Amino acid sequence: MEIHMPEFRRAMPEAGERVVLTAEVDRFPDVLVPAGMHGTVEYADVGKILLRLDEQVPDLAEWDNCLVWADGLDTEEGQTVAEAFWEAVEAASPAPAP
Repeated sequence: MEIHMPEFRRAMPEAGERVVLTAEVDRFPDVLVPAGMHGTVEYADVGKILLRLDEQVPDLAEWDNCLVWADGLDTEEGQTVAEAFWEAVEAASPAPAP
């Protein structure tokens, strides 16, 4: 008897959620962002996730220091934007007070 397990799907992050990059994020030809950087989810829907980084990355200036995960650009076939996002980040503690 074969048991079928449902495919695991990561939940869409919420605006304001804090994360840390666990993998290098390559947005060729514009920027290569190293693992270990922290940021806050600015926007998330089924087609796009914006992550504003805490530390300024000069090559992201024209995008308001945000990394973007977009459906069809940063996803594999059959993969959701949320799944692609969570492959590169993990939840982090809140930002320190200013």
